[in-house]
Amino acid sequence: MEDRGWGYVLSLPIHDLDWNPKLVECQKVPDRPRDPAKWNEIADVVSALSIPVIANGDVFEYDDFERIKSATGASSVMVARGALWNASMFSPEGKVSYEAVKREYIRKCILWDNDLKSTKHTLKEMIMHYSCLELPEGKAVIKSESMADLAINIPSSFGDYLIMGLHPSITVMLSLLASLPVLA
Repeated sequence: MEDRGWGYVLSLPIHDLDWNPKLVECQKVPDRPRDPAKWNEIADVVSALSIPVIANGDVFEYDDFERIKSATGASSVMVARGALWNASMFSPEGKVSYEAVKREYIRKCILWDNDLKSTKHTLKEMIMHYSCLELPEGKAVIKSESMADLAINIPSSFGDYLIMGLHPSITVMLSLLASLPVLA
């Protein structure tokens, strides 16, 4: 790894190909996610290299994609925290509420049999960004031991079936069935 002043360059030789990609990290050890991204340093990297560069950092809204590309000259954009906190950021119509994204995320995770650990991690990230894990919702995610627990303990579109007092697995099944499109 080589320090170039504006960041570190790590050469990643791929022996089976005639290709030697570079990873440039403009974030230094003391930098934290709460610190603003250094788009000016990404621009320095873009101007120093003759290969496409993917920019990353502080992309939270749909319009940020064009802003970072314009500010840096990068060919593409990569998103991490923004997508994790509210995946609707990719919509040109604008973001939908965190609550709506969270409900849809839980629904899709159940529908697609997503891994519980991954589902809980993403939900905890969303909650930490918009709220607090110490509040009842956060504690419910932490203590959940199944997808049914998440569906029951997190305010979501599954609540109507909870009033009926059905077994959690039946509640989840009914919720999934209710969310499927009706075929004419």
